[in-house]
Amino acid sequence: MQDQRCRIKNSETGIPMNQVRPQAKPATITPPPETQQESAKQGQRKAVFPVSEGDVTFVFPEGMTLDGIEELEAYLAVFLKKEKRNAQPN
Repeated sequence: MQDQRCRIKNSETGIPMNQVRPQAKPATITPPPETQQESAKQGQRKAVFPVSEGDVTFVFPEGMTLDGIEELEAYLAVFLKKEKRNAQPN
């Protein structure tokens, strides 16, 4: 009779079945943490703003001109206006 073992798929290793201890599946699976150290690509800058629901991240070109910053400000004003309209009450 062959020794009954719990084997790892595609491997010759394993343990005797009498040593196997089943575990309950965790209620929630915690995803691996994102690497916050991911830097922006060369020629870009990254700004991270923590809010209660998570981080908000902006990636933008280095060396923006005043005109570019003002243009971004206008886009962000529209974005924030739309998000306020769609936001759930506290």
